[in-house]
Amino acid sequence: SRLGMANLSRFVWRVQLNRMPAGSAIGEHIDQGKYAESAHRIHIPLIVPRCVRFEQLADETAVAKDWSEVPMKESEAFEVNNKLKHRVQQTGPYERITLLIDVAEEPCMRYVEVSRECR
Repeated sequence: SRLGMANLSRFVWRVQLNRMPAGSAIGEHIDQGKYAESAHRIHIPLIVPRCVRFEQLADETAVAKDWSEVPMKESEAFEVNNKLKHRVQQTGPYERITLLIDVAEEPCMRYVEVSRECR
């Protein structure tokens, strides 16, 4: 595969379709849980209005004024280091829809086999 993994589906830990309503916000946070420790979170923005601002601190020692914007374009996948503080502001009248895929570095013990018809 393009990521250098044979049978990529065995590395997919979790898939989530995320809807952020108009005028909402996700406060600054660091992702918690096993997936945050053991997987890479891939974001694929599906609907992204211009009024969305996704920001992340540069590193663990950064102070509150060191936020930088993570560019988001519809259908362009990107990875965010979810071990660093990040936040999202949705200031406009539109919703944001993003597909999140957590990809493990090692094959998952349990996985859903993709049927041949879906490949």
